[in-house]
Amino acid sequence: MTRARTPDLILFGAGGHARVVAEAWRAAGGAVLFVAPDPPDAPGLPGPWTDTAPGGALSAHVAVGDNGLRRRLVGEARVQSWQGVRHPAAIIAPDAVIGEGTLIGALAVIQPMVRVGAHVIVNTAAVVEHDVEVGAFAHLGPRSVLLGGVAVGEGAFVGAGAVVLPGRRIGAGAVVGAGAVVSRDVPSGATVRGVPAR
Repeated sequence: MTRARTPDLILFGAGGHARVVAEAWRAAGGAVLFVAPDPPDAPGLPGPWTDTAPGGALSAHVAVGDNGLRRRLVGEARVQSWQGVRHPAAIIAPDAVIGEGTLIGALAVIQPMVRVGAHVIVNTAAVVEHDVEVGAFAHLGPRSVLLGGVAVGEGAFVGAGAVVLPGRRIGAGAVVGAGAVVSRDVPSGATVRGVPAR
């Protein structure tokens, strides 16, 4: 049985996060063909790229850590579909639903009955426990932990090493500081930090 070839990948972004995405893609057996510089250096986004590569279609991924900029680039680019990137060292439950264009980083764990929206970053060693929902364009920092039944709103940011206790809600666009422990719901647009997070 022949194994399907991993398609070549075009990345939007040239910073540290783009290098992490490129490494995850290479670890899965693919090649990164082009890394576009972040705006404002890039006046426009080329595209679309469909069925133009020898042996298969080119795939595109926005590899920008900033949630707002990532959303803008996705909206501006002429791309028919976005490629998700999953590091082979990540663990993903078979019934988890992962949206297009989402990164699942090295050593990340996605447990059963999880729904992750489009263009989310689940960074290195992040843990997403059972029955969690993560909205589109959210960012889960390295080693962050979402316990069972947590909901993270669209465009929210959960910092490195933060822990969100079971059943809590993080509103759209909210920011949870690094190392925080969230024991109460966080309203949309709010910024919380500390133990417990306030």
